[in-house]
Amino acid sequence: MKSFAGRFARILLLILLTVTVGAGVARRPSVASPARRCAFRGVIQSIDANALAITIIHDYVEGYGPAGLLTVHVGDSTDVSRMRVGNTVRATLVVHDDRKLVLEDVVVSGGSAPRDPDSVPRPAGRRV
Repeated sequence: MKSFAGRFARILLLILLTVTVGAGVARRPSVASPARRCAFRGVIQSIDANALAITIIHDYVEGYGPAGLLTVHVGDSTDVSRMRVGNTVRATLVVHDDRKLVLEDVVVSGGSAPRDPDSVPRPAGRRV
């Protein structure tokens, strides 16, 4: 009788371990969270056509942060050659998990005098 109880206990333990380990392996891989999208508006300060990036002094961005100076990438479909320093930009700011910032749905409008980057309020202790 003792050997039957011992075997039963071992088999039960083996089944429990198999189920526990199997449950850990069967988990779905984590899915990357979707990128955040925020309405964005600002004035172009500089343009890097080779990198498809522009530096913009922007207003407060709901869902992202306070006004400041930001370098963002523009999508391939955006014609950087039509952008000029001083143009006003309205777009959707896309913030990816890897902290890459991209502008989509870009609308460039006439000239606005470039603002002085030092006049934009920035959070204390944070370099832009």
